[in-house]
Amino acid sequence: MRPTWPGQAQAAGVKLVIEPINHRDMPGFHLNTLAQGAAVVAAIGADRLGLLFDIYHCQVTEGDITRRIEAHLPVIAHMQPADVPARSEPGTGEIGWDDVFRRIDALGCGGWADASTAPPATRWPAWPGGRNTAS
Repeated sequence: MRPTWPGQAQAAGVKLVIEPINHRDMPGFHLNTLAQGAAVVAAIGADRLGLLFDIYHCQVTEGDITRRIEAHLPVIAHMQPADVPARSEPGTGEIGWDDVFRRIDALGCGGWADASTAPPATRWPAWPGGRNTAS
């Protein structure tokens, strides 16, 4: 039997997403890899459920960000950029954001994006069109 909540959300014009979380920040979380998340999406139906691709969690758990975006693009409904190791703004850690954003652009990724970073969020050096908000 398929869960009813994705169908109820779809009927309301809402697409639910699931997010794999890395094992370092949340030990024991039941969904750690993008492949696990994509399998759940496939079981429910990509028309009813999507994958939230959190770039921070991907880098911590699996790495190889751009290839994972390519592999899971058909089920990605939402992206969240944050840098590693501190879940900080893009451009403040180890991820090569110019390459990541260039590849996202080249793939024609659509859908939603938001940022979920640890404070303080004062500037986004790598974000396209980013600006310094520090006083």
